[in-house]
Amino acid sequence: MPAQSHLLPLNGYSGLDLVHFISKNHPDAICYALENSLLTMSLCDYHLHCTSNANNLFFLDFQLATRLWFTFKDISRTIQLATNPLLNPFGDLPGTLDPKLLNRIGITFPTVLSIEKYTQNLLIVMSTWAEVCCLFRIA
Repeated sequence: MPAQSHLLPLNGYSGLDLVHFISKNHPDAICYALENSLLTMSLCDYHLHCTSNANNLFFLDFQLATRLWFTFKDISRTIQLATNPLLNPFGDLPGTLDPKLLNRIGITFPTVLSIEKYTQNLLIVMSTWAEVCCLFRIA
Protein backbone atom coordinates (compact mmCIF):
# COMPACT_ATOMS: atom_id res chain seq x y z
CA MET A 1 0.00 0.00 0.00
CA PRO A 2 1.50 3.41 -0.92
CA ALA A 3 2.58 5.69 1.92
CA GLN A 4 0.11 8.36 0.78
CA SER A 5 -2.83 6.05 1.48
CA HIS A 6 -1.88 5.32 5.12
CA LEU A 7 -3.87 7.25 7.67
CA LEU A 8 -2.00 9.24 10.28
CA PRO A 9 -2.14 7.95 13.86
CA LEU A 10 -5.20 9.31 15.63
CA ASN A 11 -4.45 8.62 19.30
CA GLY A 12 -2.79 11.72 20.71
CA TYR A 13 -1.67 13.03 17.29
CA SER A 14 -1.17 16.79 17.55
CA GLY A 15 -0.35 17.53 13.92
CA LEU A 16 3.27 18.26 14.80
CA ASP A 17 4.26 14.68 15.65
CA LEU A 18 6.76 13.00 13.33
CA VAL A 19 5.72 9.90 11.40
CA HIS A 20 8.98 8.11 10.68
CA PHE A 21 9.86 6.37 7.41
CA ILE A 22 10.81 2.74 8.10
CA SER A 23 13.31 1.70 5.44
CA LYS A 24 13.11 -2.03 6.21
CA ASN A 25 9.50 -1.99 4.95
CA HIS A 26 10.66 -0.40 1.65
CA PRO A 27 14.21 -1.72 1.02
CA ASP A 28 14.44 -0.62 -2.61
CA ALA A 29 12.93 2.86 -2.21
CA ILE A 30 16.17 4.75 -1.57
CA CYS A 31 18.14 2.98 -4.35
CA TYR A 32 15.31 3.62 -6.82
CA ALA A 33 15.09 7.29 -5.86
CA LEU A 34 18.85 7.82 -6.26
CA GLU A 35 19.01 6.05 -9.62
CA ASN A 36 16.14 8.10 -11.04
CA SER A 37 16.79 11.49 -9.49
CA LEU A 38 17.73 14.68 -11.28
CA LEU A 39 19.81 15.54 -8.23
CA THR A 40 22.27 12.67 -8.67
CA MET A 41 22.71 12.86 -12.45
CA SER A 42 25.94 14.15 -13.95
CA LEU A 43 25.58 17.17 -16.21
CA CYS A 44 27.50 16.94 -19.48
CA ASP A 45 28.39 19.36 -22.25
CA TYR A 46 25.43 18.16 -24.35
CA HIS A 47 23.13 19.70 -21.70
CA LEU A 48 24.31 23.13 -22.90
CA HIS A 49 22.99 24.90 -25.96
CA CYS A 50 24.62 27.69 -27.95
CA THR A 51 22.64 30.88 -28.46
CA SER A 52 25.35 32.93 -30.13
CA ASN A 53 28.67 31.73 -31.57
CA ALA A 54 29.79 35.31 -32.14
CA ASN A 55 29.33 36.26 -28.48
CA ASN A 56 30.17 32.80 -27.08
CA LEU A 57 26.84 32.55 -25.21
CA PHE A 58 25.45 29.26 -23.87
CA PHE A 59 22.64 28.17 -21.56
CA LEU A 60 21.52 25.00 -19.75
CA ASP A 61 18.84 23.00 -21.56
CA PHE A 62 15.51 24.70 -20.79
CA GLN A 63 13.57 21.52 -19.97
CA LEU A 64 16.34 20.26 -17.68
CA ALA A 65 16.59 23.61 -15.90
CA THR A 66 12.81 23.66 -15.43
CA ARG A 67 12.70 20.11 -14.05
CA LEU A 68 15.56 20.87 -11.64
CA TRP A 69 13.89 24.12 -10.52
CA PHE A 70 10.60 22.38 -9.70
CA THR A 71 12.46 19.53 -7.98
CA PHE A 72 14.12 22.12 -5.72
CA LYS A 73 10.73 23.75 -5.10
CA ASP A 74 9.28 20.34 -4.15
CA ILE A 75 12.17 19.65 -1.76
CA SER A 76 11.67 23.05 -0.16
CA ARG A 77 7.94 22.46 0.28
CA THR A 78 8.55 18.97 1.71
CA ILE A 79 10.98 20.33 4.31
CA GLN A 80 8.61 23.12 5.27
CA LEU A 81 5.65 20.75 5.62
CA ALA A 82 7.79 18.28 7.59
CA THR A 83 8.71 21.00 10.07
CA ASN A 84 5.13 22.20 10.43
CA PRO A 85 2.40 19.87 9.11
CA LEU A 86 -0.24 22.43 10.10
CA LEU A 87 0.73 24.63 7.12
CA ASN A 88 -1.64 24.61 4.16
CA PRO A 89 0.17 22.46 1.53
CA PHE A 90 -1.88 24.06 -1.27
CA GLY A 91 -1.18 27.66 -0.29
CA ASP A 92 1.91 29.83 -0.31
CA LEU A 93 4.53 28.76 2.19
CA PRO A 94 6.58 31.21 4.24
CA GLY A 95 10.01 32.28 2.96
CA THR A 96 11.55 31.70 6.40
CA LEU A 97 11.27 29.00 9.03
CA ASP A 98 11.61 29.07 12.78
CA PRO A 99 14.98 27.42 13.66
CA LYS A 100 13.22 25.57 16.50
CA LEU A 101 11.06 23.76 13.96
CA LEU A 102 14.13 22.75 11.95
CA ASN A 103 15.82 21.49 15.12
CA ARG A 104 12.74 19.40 15.81
CA ILE A 105 13.37 17.34 12.68
CA GLY A 106 17.14 17.41 13.21
CA ILE A 107 18.43 19.61 10.37
CA THR A 108 20.08 22.99 10.06
CA PHE A 109 18.75 25.61 7.65
CA PRO A 110 19.21 24.13 4.14
CA THR A 111 19.96 26.55 1.31
CA VAL A 112 17.18 25.05 -0.81
CA LEU A 113 14.62 26.78 1.44
CA SER A 114 15.77 30.13 0.02
CA ILE A 115 14.15 29.18 -3.28
CA GLU A 116 10.72 30.20 -1.94
CA LYS A 117 11.77 33.86 -2.21
CA TYR A 118 12.13 33.70 -5.99
CA THR A 119 9.37 33.69 -8.60
CA GLN A 120 11.64 33.06 -11.61
CA ASN A 121 13.88 30.09 -12.39
CA LEU A 122 17.44 31.02 -11.40
CA LEU A 123 18.85 28.11 -13.41
CA ILE A 124 17.98 29.73 -16.73
CA VAL A 125 21.13 31.75 -17.26
CA MET A 126 23.06 32.69 -20.37
CA SER A 127 26.80 33.17 -20.22
CA THR A 128 30.10 32.05 -21.75
CA TRP A 129 30.92 28.36 -22.07
CA ALA A 130 33.49 28.52 -19.26
CA GLU A 131 31.18 30.37 -16.86
CA VAL A 132 28.21 28.05 -17.47
CA CYS A 133 30.46 24.98 -17.04
CA CYS A 134 31.83 26.42 -13.79
CA LEU A 135 28.36 27.37 -12.51
CA PHE A 136 26.87 23.92 -13.08
CA ARG A 137 30.15 22.04 -12.49
CA ILE A 138 30.20 20.43 -15.91
CA ALA A 139 33.43 18.57 -16.61
